[in-house]
Amino acid sequence: MPRIWLDYCQFLIEQKLITKTRHCFDLALKSLPVTQHDKIWEVYIKWAESLPLSQTAILVYKRYLRLNPDAREDFINYLISIKKFDEAMTNIIDILNDTLFHSKKGKSKFELWLLLCEIISKYPDKVVSFIINKEKLRL
Repeated sequence: MPRIWLDYCQFLIEQKLITKTRHCFDLALKSLPVTQHDKIWEVYIKWAESLPLSQTAILVYKRYLRLNPDAREDFINYLISIKKFDEAMTNIIDILNDTLFHSKKGKSKFELWLLLCEIISKYPDKVVSFIINKEKLRL
């Protein structure tokens, strides 16, 4: 039953036990059938985003994206909010290269290009390690 897992995870969240909470979410995902994972992932992602250490949330999101690649836009928005522009740009380019991608937020490829350009123009000092080359980006 996902409700029991969610209640226990919520109890651990209120106790501010980060490692135990993460282990509880992971155990819930292992124990429940895949058809019930959405209920767990929704709370897991929200909790991970609220953590002071963004690295945990990034790792949680990457696991979630293997199950639900449609959440890439949410991941990009999170990366931008925590100022991880290199990784956000990499994910935007992955979306731009994906011919089967359809935005669940209604964004066109052109809007994603504009977002990419905006990041490059607003934060050029933050994207030092990122180099756009023709092998990475299919035009």
